[in-house]
This record gives sequence, structure tokens and C-alpha cells, in this order.
Amino acid sequence: MALRRRAAATISLAIAGGFAAGVAADRLVLVAPAPGTDATSGQSAAARASSPSDSTTDGGTLAAAPVMTQPSTAGAGGAAVAEDPDGARSGERAAGGSGATVPDAVRTLDRALLWRGGGGPEIAESGDRAAAFLEAHASRDDRDTGLLIARWLAARGRSAEAARRLISQIGRRTPSVSEIYWLSQMDPRAGVAAARTLVERKPGSPEALESLAESLEAAGDSVGAFDAYEAALRAGLPARDGASELARLDPARAIPVLLELNAGRDVGDGARALVEAYLRVGRVAEAGRELVRLATAQDGASGLIQAAAILVPEETVRTLAPQMDDLDALARTDREVLMAYAEALRRAGHRAEA
Repeated sequence: MALRRRAAATISLAIAGGFAAGVAADRLVLVAPAPGTDATSGQSAAARASSPSDSTTDGGTLAAAPVMTQPSTAGAGGAAVAEDPDGARSGERAAGGSGATVPDAVRTLDRALLWRGGGGPEIAESGDRAAAFLEAHASRDDRDTGLLIARWLAARGRSAEAARRLISQIGRRTPSVSEIYWLSQMDPRAGVAAARTLVERKPGSPEALESLAESLEAAGDSVGAFDAYEAALRAGLPARDGASELARLDPARAIPVLLELNAGRDVGDGARALVEAYLRVGRVAEAGRELVRLATAQDGASGLIQAAAILVPEETVRTLAPQMDDLDALARTDREVLMAYAEALRRAGHRAEA
């Protein structure tokens, strides 16, 4: 779950697709997101901070999913109570003999969100009762339960009310990354304001800066999002969580930043983001040379060297030539590298040798 709900435009590039799968092909299709839309890189701060049920936080539609246990039933007085598969009610009972507890109601509301769209009106009614019970009995400081109620309200077509409720809650305390993510989908400007509050209260936090970047992108501010991602990376955010975002948002601007951050040392996500940025601005030869560096620095990087063979065949030939003394042995031990060498020879004009 990131700020990731977008249509994607495709860019077809003449490069082998060894980036993730390690399998060469003559065309690599990179997904280029439209501004302010979903990213294709790793999990965001919101994804890492959220619970498993947060996969349904889309305010408009909630995915129906199979649930092995039965949906909740109503306890005494109409309050929603979850039941275990064998029918035994779990958890301590609420004071006053209501027949329900906060954990019961949370489970009921989670299940109602999963069943919605295929469970019938009784599921919606049990969710409404659970939400009302939690509103009355859950702690005001319980961020997860507050967000769960907001998600339910949005699912029931009360998105504006859900957003106002959450804004009121986080106005009294430090917002969480998950709350900021959800709010950014409901009210992007409010999401940005909440993210700035988190950055102010957790100065230098990579996760807070990443959350701000995602919120700014949701609000359509790609320049601000780039700045926040860069700040997050400089504050220690792992390259897998932000480097590719720079390459996607502004590849020309990303190249010097990634070069500075990587300094020729990175052989992981940061370097791959640099290759992506080079390709997006048409600097194919530089992308190929970076692929050669990556392939020679890593074991089992045959897909990368195959990509380099397509982009910079002459340089690939020079790099691999010292390994070609015993072609028969290489064919047995590293056939992919041998095939990359042959491809590089062919593309460099040495067809007979290939």
C-alpha cells in the first residue's frame, strides 16, 4: 500500500530485461506512472506501517475476500460480537454485561470490510453496530481502531465524514504513517498537512519524510515529492524505498543525486534506479556502462550482463573477453554469460566470431 492507485503509461526501451527476473529480452517495458499516481517500486512507509487489513483502505471500494471464519453475530443489546469457528466468543466481556468487547468489535468490523460487496445487508448491519460500539468504547488514543472506523464510514459512502473525523483526531496528537496515507486518498491537502506535522514532530525521520513525499505526490506536487524523497534518502531511507521514485518523478534531476548518493559503490536498488533514470532520458550508453559495472560486481547477475550486451556491446565484449579462454568449460558452468558474450559480439559486428 503506497500512494499507488494510478493508470500507467508504458515506455518501450531497447534493453534486456535482466533487472529483476535475471532473464534477457530484447525489449524492457518500464511502467511510467502518470503524475500523482501509483509507483511501481517497493513498499511505502504506509505499507510497512499498516496492518494486513489495510489492503482494503481504498475509500471508494473495498475488495471482497474469502474469510474462513463466519461473519460476526449480534450480542445482547444488538452489539456486534465476533465468534470463533467453533461458536465460542473470545476475549473478556465488556463491563455492564453488553456481551461485546473492543477486540470482538474490531474483528467484526475487519470481517465486515472483507465481506462487503458479497455478504449481503446483514454484514453491513453488523459492521455498523461494531463501528458504533467502537465509537463508544474504544480509546481515543487507539490509532488503529480510529482508522478502522474511518475506513468503514468511507466504505458506507460517508467519506467526507470519515475524513473530518480523522482530521479531528490527529489534530490532538501526532499522526501515524497509515493515517496519513489513508487521509491523502480522501483529502490530499489534509494528508499533506498531517504529513508535515509528522515531519515537524519527528525531525530527520526517513519514514516521516517518505510519508510527506507520498502525500505531496497524491496532491499533485511532483517537485515537492522529489525533494521529500531526496531528503528521506539522505536521512537514511533504504534505496529500495525511494531511489526509483526519484528516477520516476524527474529522471534528469535524479541522475546527479543518485550518482552522489551511490558514488559508484551501490550494486543494489540505488544503482538500478540510476540505470532507470539514464534510460528514461535516453542516455543509453551510460545505462549500459552502469549495467556492466553491476554485472561484474555481482555473482549470478547474468541478466544484467545480457542487458549490457544489448546496450553497450563493445564494452561488454571487452569486459567478458578475459573469461573466454575455455568456451566449452564456460558453456557448462555459466551458459548465460557465454550467450551474452555472443550477443555482444553479434551486435558489435563480429558475427563470425559470435
